[in-house]
Amino acid sequence: MDHTKILTNRADNISGEAPHEGCENCEEELFFAMQDNEHKFSLGLQTVLHCLKLAESNGNIPPLPSKWWISVNNRHGLKHPALDEQDE
Repeated sequence: MDHTKILTNRADNISGEAPHEGCENCEEELFFAMQDNEHKFSLGLQTVLHCLKLAESNGNIPPLPSKWWISVNNRHGLKHPALDEQDE
């Protein structure tokens, strides 16, 4: 599979757009308005946090403190297997 199109179609935050605060119709607390080469779309905070955890698990970013992840999990109720593998 050629991933060139996927990798070159990067999303950016839409200038001047503030994150959307959750509402009664939203399942997430916060959304970011994004735009790639072809679409405008939203990206939920839980997705961003899952990506951050994946980057941490793969060694792409320095480890964040377990206390921080516990706080994030308690606040946002993330369901991610790697969150259960926290170092104390």
